[in-house]
Amino acid sequence: MKWTILPFVVFVAIVVMLSCEKSGSSGQSLYNQHCANCHLGNGEGLGELIPSIVNSSVLATSDSLACMIRNGVKSENEGNSVFEGYSMPPNNQLSEIEITNIINYARGEFLNNSSPILLPQVKKSLENCN
Repeated sequence: MKWTILPFVVFVAIVVMLSCEKSGSSGQSLYNQHCANCHLGNGEGLGELIPSIVNSSVLATSDSLACMIRNGVKSENEGNSVFEGYSMPPNNQLSEIEITNIINYARGEFLNNSSPILLPQVKKSLENCN
């Protein structure tokens, strides 16, 4: 009797793993897909072309981080000295959950002692994007 349920359990486990991987729901896979081309896998960026996000104050405290990810950054962004002179393309296809996962992965990977951001915080930030 035990062996009749085993194929079903294995099938369900495979379906769950494939659906998670296909949706790219993990913060690391989303970061690698949408951010690492410029900020690199180690977060150090491309020198003068793209800023490092390692120990970045924007990554640590910015309420506008979710907006920056969703809408990009224009090079004339003079209100933010960290990113002044830089531009970043928008990622407007990312869901609120995906943005939350990216932020939490990046904070966990590139900041010391960072606290996670919660989905309601990201939703509120995105509602207030300029």
